[in-house]
Amino acid sequence: MERGADIVLRGKVDFLNVYVYSKDMDKKVDRCERVVGIPKKDAPEYIDRQVMQRKIYYSTFSSIERGKMSEYDLCINTDTFTVDSLGMEKCAEIVKVAL
Repeated sequence: MERGADIVLRGKVDFLNVYVYSKDMDKKVDRCERVVGIPKKDAPEYIDRQVMQRKIYYSTFSSIERGKMSEYDLCINTDTFTVDSLGMEKCAEIVKVAL
């Protein structure tokens, strides 16, 4: 589901509400540099801005607190995975098994 899809679909169709997150800023910075192409020195500011924009977007359309674990069917902490693409493949496998 893309951001906010759970709000639109709730009560209309069955779906698995998944929250993929990281608390490790160093890993976020590495991933940001690799995936988005933002230089490491600029990545923390970019990440903080993205987090704030997502929080504002979600709170605009929902009374649910974004990132509140009890609101999701499955939460995946990517800090436990490697920094390469294998980590995202593991996330996808976990979601597939949960379905």
